[in-house]
Amino acid sequence: MVPFRPHSILGLIILPLALPAKAQTATIPTGQTLILNGNSQKCIDAFNGAIAVGTRMQQFPCLDGKNQQWQFVQANGGVLMKNANANFCIAPVGGGSSPQTELELTACDSKAAQQVWVIKANNNQFSFTHKSSSLCLSVKDQSMKDEVRLILNTCSQSQDQNWFFARNVANISSAQAGMTKPSNNKPASGNGTNPPTPNPQPTTTPAPAPAPAPAAKPALNTTGKWSAPFDLGVSATSMAILGNGKVLIWAASTPTAYGGGVNTKVMVFDPATNRKANVITTAKEGIYDSTAQEYFCESTSILPGGGTIIAGGAAASRTSSTDALGNWKANNNLNIPRGYAASTTTSKGQVLVLGGSWNNTPDDKKGELYTAGSGWKLLNNVSTNQNFLTNDEAGRYRADNHMWLFGASNGYVFHAGPSKSMHWIDTNGDGTVVSAGTRGNDTDAMNGNAVM
Repeated sequence: MVPFRPHSILGLIILPLALPAKAQTATIPTGQTLILNGNSQKCIDAFNGAIAVGTRMQQFPCLDGKNQQWQFVQANGGVLMKNANANFCIAPVGGGSSPQTELELTACDSKAAQQVWVIKANNNQFSFTHKSSSLCLSVKDQSMKDEVRLILNTCSQSQDQNWFFARNVANISSAQAGMTKPSNNKPASGNGTNPPTPNPQPTTTPAPAPAPAPAAKPALNTTGKWSAPFDLGVSATSMAILGNGKVLIWAASTPTAYGGGVNTKVMVFDPATNRKANVITTAKEGIYDSTAQEYFCESTSILPGGGTIIAGGAAASRTSSTDALGNWKANNNLNIPRGYAASTTTSKGQVLVLGGSWNNTPDDKKGELYTAGSGWKLLNNVSTNQNFLTNDEAGRYRADNHMWLFGASNGYVFHAGPSKSMHWIDTNGDGTVVSAGTRGNDTDAMNGNAVM
C-alpha cells in the first residue's frame, strides 16, 4: 500500500491550481531551436533575413533560416535569447520598458538587464517575461499575419504570449502534437490512498501515422520575398545601392514634387533595419537637402568606390557625386546640358553619359566621359546622330532619352536600345562608334527596358 500523503490528494483534487506552481521551473531547450508562436504557429524572425544590430523582430513562416535560429544562454536569473549564428540578442528597442515597445537585435551582454527573459511553462507551451519590465513577449495586435512585429505587452496569458520550440522545420509537427491545453478532467476514481483499479480496455487498431511534415521552404536569402508596403517619406524617383549596402534615395526639390530647382530631398534607407538612416544628424527623419540643385530626370551611375555620380536632369549641366555612405558634394559640370540622359560605368571606372534632349535644346547630345579628379571630357566622335535615335511620336526631344547602355571590357560600352539599331562604343580617345546591327525584328522601344 502506498503511504498516505495529504499533498497527493490535494494535488489530485485541485489539479488546475497546482499547474501554475510548476510553471516556475520550465525546461528549456539546449542548443539551436526555432521559437514558434502558439497563436499563429509562425517563427520568431529577424526582419528581412538580417542578423545585425538594430534589426527588428517579427513573426514569419518557419524556414530554418539563420535569422530564425535561437539559443538560450543563462544570465542574471533568466536567459538571453541569442541568435545561434551570431552574438546578437533580442531586447526592447532603445531599452524601452513600456507596453507596445518593439523588439530588436542588439549585441549580447549578460550583465544587461534589458536582455534578460524569464521563461515559464504553461501546459507544454512557454511564456517569456522580460525581467526588468515584467512585460511579456507578444505579437502586436495578436495578429496571425506574416511580418507583424514582436512587442512587449502586459502579461495576460493570451495565446499570442504562448510559445513552443522545435529543433527545425521538420520537427514542428511533433512539437505541435506535444502541446496541451489546460485540463478540464475530473479527479480519477479511487480511495485516495491507492491508484484506481484499471478497467480492461478493448483492443483498438492503431491510428495511421501522421503524414510527414512538408519539405522546408528555401531560405529567403535564396528566394527573396516582398514586404508589405510602407511609407518612406519621399517619392523614390531615383535610387542607387551604396557601397555599405544601404540605398540612396532622392526625390526632387520637395519630398513629393519637383520644379523648385533649388535643392534635392535625399534620404538613406537601410534594408537591414527597414528604417531611414540619418546621414546628416540634424535632418528631419533622415531626409535632408543635397547640394544646391534639383536632380530630377537625371542620369545615375555607381562609382568603383561604392559612391554614385548624378548628372543633369532638371539641373541641366550640373553634376554631383556621393561617397559610399551617401554624403553628397558638388562635382564638375557637364559640357552639354541634358535631361533623361543615359549613363553607365565602364570597365576602367569611368562613366559615359549620352543623349538627353529632354532638357535644353533638342540636338546632338554627344557622349561625355567622366574621370574622377579630371571631370567630364567630350567624346566628339560619339554622336547620337549615328542611328541612336528612335522615331518617337513625341518628337526629337524624346528620341535620345533613356538609352540602354552596358559597360563591357577595355572601356567599351554596348548600346542595346531603345532604338532598333544597336552599337559598340569605344570610349578611348575621342570615342568610336561601330554598328552592332539591329535587335532582330524588334522596333524602336522607348517604353521598354533591358538588363544584362
